[in-house]
Amino acid sequence: MNTAVLISNDMLRAVSGSPTRSGLRVKKCYKRPLPPGIVENGRIYDEAALQAELRAFFSKNKLPRRITLVVDSDSAQFRLQTVPLLPPDKLRRLVRNEFDSLGATAETHLYDYIVLSPRVEPAGGVILGTALERSAVQSTAKLFAGIGVTISVLTLSLPCVIRALRQYPRLSNKSYILTVLDRNNVSSFLFIDGIYRFSNRSRLYEERDTPAAAVELSRTLSSMVQFNLAQKTGAVIAEAYVSGALPDETPYFSDISESLGIHIGVLPPPTKAGEDFFRASRENASDYLYLIGALLG
Repeated sequence: MNTAVLISNDMLRAVSGSPTRSGLRVKKCYKRPLPPGIVENGRIYDEAALQAELRAFFSKNKLPRRITLVVDSDSAQFRLQTVPLLPPDKLRRLVRNEFDSLGATAETHLYDYIVLSPRVEPAGGVILGTALERSAVQSTAKLFAGIGVTISVLTLSLPCVIRALRQYPRLSNKSYILTVLDRNNVSSFLFIDGIYRFSNRSRLYEERDTPAAAVELSRTLSSMVQFNLAQKTGAVIAEAYVSGALPDETPYFSDISESLGIHIGVLPPPTKAGEDFFRASRENASDYLYLIGALLG
């Protein structure tokens, strides 16, 4: 049994579960609201307050002392790479070399990758290389150490999204957008024929749960649709899903859908990753998407 933890702008979240042959068995999920001003864009602005919140979160829920940490930070870097068929250690070296050419170094960054398309002609594949500044997680690791918790695995939110969405068979060949709302932050992900293609981070400047904020969200989704057209992928974006929406925000979806000409909705529980648990608990599975993907890694 493993436990993944996410520190977002407005919430501490955790999921405990175990991978299975077909997906993931979820045992329990946890959450604790964070006061404004402690975390923004994955950056910690009040370490003492966050450590107090973490201590209370772990103590109340009796969470384990070894965890997987999901980092959702604007300091993370990503690169799509077409690579030859190579063993994992050589692929990591290619990823490191790619980011080294952009100014990153092994002393300052952590590297990893996720396979997107295992076979493309001629004799290669497509991966998403990832790089994260070590300094972005050093202070977080110290906060966890201060409450007796060890980070055994570190992963980024984008690879987690990709893994989690693979648990939706109906999306396997679809072209769609996923948008994640985290307080006033918006992360949007474009998938073409079921494969990740592009992502973007932005902010909502209007107050959440207002018509003005819904207009901003509509513009964000529209920009992703326009990006797809500009890239001439040949795919038609007919669906968009929103995670992190407040209960009173979902009525705006119909207006956005009519304006853009695409279906807007909330992701149902993943059929191969805790569907029974999330339906029984009445928790919104899409709010735990990063954590589901982390446990599948």
